[in-house]
Amino acid sequence: TLGANLAVLVGLVVLVIEINQNNEMMRAQTRSGVSDAIIDNIKLGMDPRVIAAYQKQGSGQPLSDEESYLLDQIANATLRLWENTHYQYRNGLFDDDEFEADLAVWRETMQAPEFRLHWSSRSHTYSAAFKRQIDELIE
Repeated sequence: TLGANLAVLVGLVVLVIEINQNNEMMRAQTRSGVSDAIIDNIKLGMDPRVIAAYQKQGSGQPLSDEESYLLDQIANATLRLWENTHYQYRNGLFDDDEFEADLAVWRETMQAPEFRLHWSSRSHTYSAAFKRQIDELIE
């Protein structure tokens, strides 16, 4: 009986170790996936048409419908990426330091006109928790 109880205890310890390793692997995979999405988003912003639209906007020139659409889609893609990061953070896959750094970037980025415009017209399409987070940043 003692041997069986000891075997069960050892089995539980091994199980706890495996669960911790799995959690760490999930964090690493999540972080890697988010990093890949950020790189893709940066590449999207390097499109010459997008750069030209940003330059036009920055100089105060009116944007064409296509340019407005491009900037809105960049804002949408970026905010969806942020929403995913927010979700992952709420579920324990990002730590507080990482998330605080993201919030600093979000706060700054939300000052850009294309992000404000997108948020004012489309914020209702995002999760309630993420919407509260961005609204707090904007205020």
